[in-house]
Amino acid sequence: MGTNSIRTNDDDDDEYGGDDASSIASSNFTSSSSSISTNGAIVAVAVKGNSKSSKRAVRWAINNLMLHCYQFLLVYVMPSITFIPTPSGKRIPIDEVDANLVETYRKDMKSKCEEFFLPYKTMSKTRKMDTLVLEDDNPAYALLRHISESGCNNLVLGSSSNYFTRKLKSQGVPSTLMQFVTKTCNIYVVSRNKLITKLSDSSSIAETSARHSMQTISEDTECSSTSGEQTYGFHSRTVSEVDSISEASSDMSSQGWPNGYSYASSSVGFHQGRNHQRIQNFSSKELESPLARNFDFMASYKDANQVQTKLQAELEGLQLELRTTLDMYSRACEDLIHVQKKVQALSSECAKEARELRAAMEREELWRQTAVEENLKHLVTVKELETAKEMLAKEVYERQRAELSIVANSSERQELIDALLLGDKRYKRYSRDEIEAATDFFSEAKKIGEGGYGKVYKCSLGHTPVAVKVLQPDESDKTKKEEFLMEVEILSQLRHPNLVLLLGACPDIGCLVYEYMENGNLDERLFCEEGTPPLPWFIRFRIAYESTETLVLQLLTGRHPNGLFAAVENSIKSGSFHDVLDKSISDWPLAEAEELACIALRCCKLRCRDRPDLESSVLPVLEKLSNLATIQLKKGNINTPSYFFCPILQEIMEDPYIAADGFTYEYTAIRACLEKQQVSPVTRLMLQHSRLTPNRTLRSAIQEWGLHNSIY
Repeated sequence: MGTNSIRTNDDDDDEYGGDDASSIASSNFTSSSSSISTNGAIVAVAVKGNSKSSKRAVRWAINNLMLHCYQFLLVYVMPSITFIPTPSGKRIPIDEVDANLVETYRKDMKSKCEEFFLPYKTMSKTRKMDTLVLEDDNPAYALLRHISESGCNNLVLGSSSNYFTRKLKSQGVPSTLMQFVTKTCNIYVVSRNKLITKLSDSSSIAETSARHSMQTISEDTECSSTSGEQTYGFHSRTVSEVDSISEASSDMSSQGWPNGYSYASSSVGFHQGRNHQRIQNFSSKELESPLARNFDFMASYKDANQVQTKLQAELEGLQLELRTTLDMYSRACEDLIHVQKKVQALSSECAKEARELRAAMEREELWRQTAVEENLKHLVTVKELETAKEMLAKEVYERQRAELSIVANSSERQELIDALLLGDKRYKRYSRDEIEAATDFFSEAKKIGEGGYGKVYKCSLGHTPVAVKVLQPDESDKTKKEEFLMEVEILSQLRHPNLVLLLGACPDIGCLVYEYMENGNLDERLFCEEGTPPLPWFIRFRIAYESTETLVLQLLTGRHPNGLFAAVENSIKSGSFHDVLDKSISDWPLAEAEELACIALRCCKLRCRDRPDLESSVLPVLEKLSNLATIQLKKGNINTPSYFFCPILQEIMEDPYIAADGFTYEYTAIRACLEKQQVSPVTRLMLQHSRLTPNRTLRSAIQEWGLHNSIY
């Protein structure tokens, strides 16, 4: 195999890497396809975007190779797809994305790459051009792989033309293909007025016909000297044969060359094979080409010894560079073998992980089916239990009616009937033993407070956290005991969102059992005791809607009630109402707060006729402020986690359900969307199914968050 090239002083951008093979100086470039045989062959042209070098390569291939080829193919190499962009601008690795989505994205990118071929397809109207898009981060390796797999016979690339006239800094596509391409493929690197070829073993080295005269040789030598460049080409043999060139030059001088010209500037071709190299002088017939025309060698060089010395020095440098290149190639082969072994090991690990992942997915699907079956069984059991409860209640009712009918005619039985009818207590009576067991015999460790009316203990009764207040009345005083029972009866009937619920009592030891306040009472939250955060204004508005007028003023100012009425009234009259508002709240709605304060002041009037009407004056204002507070609360201004919001409604969810895309939505919103189209509102992709799964964990978290951010 060998390489031929034609070089001019015009440079162009390299198609893929910015390098070339060796070149032979010439002034005009004319390609003759008479020596290029493409009958029944495949011609592939590598293009990139809309570059001039690619158009030049396609135009040359159309003029020289298209006529007799079997298939004319345009090839474009796009970078490997390792990430997929998202609508938010992020990039997700393809290993974390569904395979169908990756394949869809890859097809979309390849279809966009097809647009690059449009300018080239219009260059030939007589012959159809096929297109091919390859995917690889290294275009040279992608083209080598395509040549090996498809059996391509001819490959044409666009390139620059100054490779061997400067130092090689990095290998690009042309040099890599020249170095590693198979022996069955011809390589043509085309630039402006320059052609670099590497023909297969089955093809002959491209030759150009020209006059073989001393004048042509002289002109070639003059041109090479004027440009200050010497170009060489190499065939495969041993490195030591480079020395034969200098010996051949002296022989040429002794065999009849004109005085001052011991040898002509012969082209030397270079190609690095797999395991061996060789260097060989071209024959005089190879110098007889159109490239040697119209150059005056004889007029430029009068001292052939100087040319010979210069050529000898350059040959020695080239020999050293060749040895260095061979060492680099050996190391590259070793690195390639190491990388191949590493790739094989990684492939084995990936296959193993894929098998484990499939097994895990199968186990998960089995567990999911088992959970669904268990859930169905649970629902059936609950339904049966409810039916049994209804039957039991019906039997109890019938039994009570029978008992009442038996004792209807007896006064004693009448008393029992009265006791049954009056036995509907609104609180539970606890025994002394229950209270003592729950409080650990009133242990100091259970005590959470102590006041003028007794001590308060925190404990658990019936799996419910409670606060037990021990009043310790005088057991000998029956009047106080009756008053205690009456107060308990009244307190048990009070139901209000902002009042602690009385759960029961123990008359034996004078204990009251209250619902335990996890977030503290209103007084503690209002004055920020124990480091509790201040209540937002919209929470205070909702409390004011359900509270008394004096408490409303406390909610607005955060002060104690003594002298509060006069201070608020004077601030409103003087126009400095904002000075008395609670300073811990920075975003008070001043107009609404002042309106609420005016209503509270009117309600505090001593005379009834001075107070506003509840239905016509007070309730409309309170309802308006309560609605404003509810809207503000739903907006989630109290450090609401983002996953509490429905992606569709952008509101805190009350009944969260999980869809097939893995996102959680409000049930009514996602059901309405699925009735229209089975597309994910977030990803805009088709859903695999329309089943919805309740997210009970998230529902519990939202409810708990609501309790912790409210006082009721």
